[in-house]
Amino acid sequence: MTASTGNQHTDPTYECELPDGTVYRVVPPEVGVPVIRKWLEHDWPMTVKEGLTLRDQLGWESDPEDPTLFTTNHNIKEADSWIIDINDEVNSFRISLASFAPIDADAETTPITRCAYNEYVELLTSVYGLGRSADDDDSSSTRWLFPSQSSLRIGMTGSVLTCTINSPAANYAAAAEAELLEWEAADDGDEKSGWIVIAGGDRVMDDERCCECMVYERELPDGTVFRVVPPEVGVPVIRLWLEHEWPMSVREGLELRDRLGWRSSPTMETMFTTGHDLGGKDAYFIDLKGQVNSFHMGLASRIPKASAPPEAAVLVRRAYGQYVEVLAGLYGAGTTKHSRGRNGPQESTTWVLPNGASLRLGTVGRVLSITVDSPATAPGCAPA
Repeated sequence: MTASTGNQHTDPTYECELPDGTVYRVVPPEVGVPVIRKWLEHDWPMTVKEGLTLRDQLGWESDPEDPTLFTTNHNIKEADSWIIDINDEVNSFRISLASFAPIDADAETTPITRCAYNEYVELLTSVYGLGRSADDDDSSSTRWLFPSQSSLRIGMTGSVLTCTINSPAANYAAAAEAELLEWEAADDGDEKSGWIVIAGGDRVMDDERCCECMVYERELPDGTVFRVVPPEVGVPVIRLWLEHEWPMSVREGLELRDRLGWRSSPTMETMFTTGHDLGGKDAYFIDLKGQVNSFHMGLASRIPKASAPPEAAVLVRRAYGQYVEVLAGLYGAGTTKHSRGRNGPQESTTWVLPNGASLRLGTVGRVLSITVDSPATAPGCAPA
């Protein structure tokens, strides 16, 4: 494939004008698939330097402050592609294949996204054979695993269309997590390895147990169930709060509560019990002078630290990664921070919208939660 120049997005079949006058665009498969192949078919391991060389060959530009964050020439949005590096090697590559659209525009955008997704899968299948697909009412994904243990996943939810390429090292790490879960869940000595053997003798993780098709709950020794809210459930809720017009009055916040079918606490109407079955009150907003200052929501069951089994933290970590992938497809690469506290390793990713509202997704141990801050909470975060 030759280096790309200029704006490659010219096909009106893959775009539509939204009610607010903006244009929703999807990268045509004939443009996106060659890009995917260029990254996927590179020799592994890939150094960061080699990744930046691919960036230059494709005619992309790096963020001035982060060279691993790219703006392509697909006319989608700024910072629509990036690599995650570990020890100076590319651990994974991600690219957004559709521009941002508010959730209220899903009726206009989803048919375009669905059509493009199907065409991407058809083209990629003609190159790599059948992948493993997972579909429900709102989302679809297809994943290919290769003898080298690199992998490709393309997925859609509403207006979001993304592609993720994981290095063999990333998949080895995911397999180790899956094997831990499988070992912890083994019953009466019936331990399943979580691996299958394909032609050539390579061991690869069984895709039905992989992190792309993960189960979001585990039964605990005391008979209770630890649950994580799946991204296909949690992300639409996050979008309703984050993409609401700001400032948001308390009355409007309570209208969102009613729209979602949540129940308020008898003693505090701004504290809610959602329908996510996490146990008790799991969402609330803080009001300041009659306006919503911030919204908080738990995404995992609350269980005492002493009774939390190892697989609870593993489930949360894997769900956190999937949330980041879906949210990055909507809002671009966020700012990720790592730290270590008394409860173990902590990680969070923050996105700041052009209007100054922000979203923070964070995890530590068995805890997974989000915070949506109004523009008034951190006015200095708003872009100039």
